[in-house]
Amino acid sequence: MNTPNTHAKYTADMVHTEETIRLYAITQYNLFRKKQKYLTTLASCALIVSGMLIRTDIWPRALLLLIGCVLATNLYAAPKHIADEVIRRFNGRLPVLCYSFGADRFTVNTSSVPVCYDSVFLLADDKKYLYIFLTPETGYMMNKASVSGEDGYEGLVKTLEEASGRTTRHTVRLSEVSLKTMIANIRSRFPNSGRL
Repeated sequence: MNTPNTHAKYTADMVHTEETIRLYAITQYNLFRKKQKYLTTLASCALIVSGMLIRTDIWPRALLLLIGCVLATNLYAAPKHIADEVIRRFNGRLPVLCYSFGADRFTVNTSSVPVCYDSVFLLADDKKYLYIFLTPETGYMMNKASVSGEDGYEGLVKTLEEASGRTTRHTVRLSEVSLKTMIANIRSRFPNSGRL
């Protein structure tokens, strides 16, 4: 097991809980399975609307409504199932990860192999966590508040973006969505589009 590098530019950690494992799986799903998510949402809406509008016996309408509602309420069933399986495999001993970030690579206390920044596939963050994906299937999660080093979290992200050539995607949880955040997200994606 690696110990954190004392000459690191930045350090961070992640104390995993069942909630953070589930959040990681849902974030991964939202980032890499958008097409599947949108198709499922579209199918559920179509079934619900059809169940309300078609003129037929009550049972076919009720069945369409039921299937549409089940699809809509189980949108995150797949990532939650994956997270529950990961939690079960850890058998109550969820990992505590310590990260050390150098000039061109970072290390994690659970691995002796450093990760070069040029192998970063995607960077993302939300209100509390930073996600570093190496592939759509593998990645790391860390608590933004735990980052130490020059300029803290902002300095780390700048270092990662410059070294990897990736821009950080900002994700928003459904519980954090408001009209104000939606407008701010649209403005950040289209900075030269004028005022909304």
